[in-house]
Amino acid sequence: MGRVYARGTFTGAYHARGNPLEADALIGCAFAQPASEGQFWGLANEDLAAFISRLGIMRRVPLLLDRNIARALERKFRGPEPALTFTGEASALTSLNRGTKGELAQSLAYLEAHDLRRPVIVGQAHHIGRIALQAERLGMEPIIPPGLPDRFDPGSVQPWPHGPVAWAIREAIGLPVLHLTGKL
Repeated sequence: MGRVYARGTFTGAYHARGNPLEADALIGCAFAQPASEGQFWGLANEDLAAFISRLGIMRRVPLLLDRNIARALERKFRGPEPALTFTGEASALTSLNRGTKGELAQSLAYLEAHDLRRPVIVGQAHHIGRIALQAERLGMEPIIPPGLPDRFDPGSVQPWPHGPVAWAIREAIGLPVLHLTGKL
């Protein structure tokens, strides 16, 4: 998965696996942090909410979601309330309950408490390879659906979701840090 992940983070190409209709939960990981916590949740997160709404399982499995995806899903796509909304910042290197690994750790605690095993994970196409790798390292067996959104978000307060070059730089620098801190 390592080489596949490295290529995918730069190209958005990833390997879908499993059948989303066989999932017993859905994890939605954020891609960008909007400029304000007000009405708007960010373009990339709106795309992820739209994808979840079209997946056809959101009313039969528990939804474990980033707060921005949850808001977009509820307000724009009339989705149900999530079973779990992640706490903490969208991205940070220092806390177990923050960033992608934090979202996955919070999801794992929920899955274990409810005897769930096969989550479908929804994330931005350039991000999903790392999400899947981190989920596997936590002991999950993630289902990764085809056709995930690949739009970046130039309005994010974080610089790395602005476009593919910023994302590639962030991942090239961040991967060694994630390895050193045990998050990958």
